Amino acid sequence: MKKTFYLGFAILFFSVLYSCKKSDNQLPVPKGLEGIWSNRVVENSFVKFDRTTTLPKDDYAIAFQENQVLVERKNVGWCGTPPITYGNFQGSWSINDSIIKITVDNWSGLADYEWKIISITENHLYIVPLSENYRTNVD
Repeated sequence: MKKTFYLGFAILFFSVLYSCKKSDNQLPVPKGLEGIWSNRVVENSFVKFDRTTTLPKDDYAIAFQENQVLVERKNVGWCGTPPITYGNFQGSWSINDSIIKITVDNWSGLADYEWKIISITENHLYIVPLSENYRTNVD
């Protein structure tokens, strides 16, 4: 009787274990995070980015590179009215669980962001911005 019970339990356990498999399009963090993300779209309370292969010439983008190196392509000046000039700003990033911490140069000094990753797939990154802090250059 005990042998039948244990055999049944083992079959059930391994059936459940092997039936639970990760989605094929879900990438691990932070490896799935590395790359260039652009085409930023705000949807309700989150922001969606598309994975791209190059930084766009005239649009916002962010590149999470190896060794926690970051490049953010954004407005190079204080004025946000057209024509907007874009440039690349260097920074760094780190991740703890699903929270990305970003420190990057900007036209007025440094910026610190915190984003919560909602989802990363092969082609999309979904985040919720948690905070932004700007530090002005003081001579």
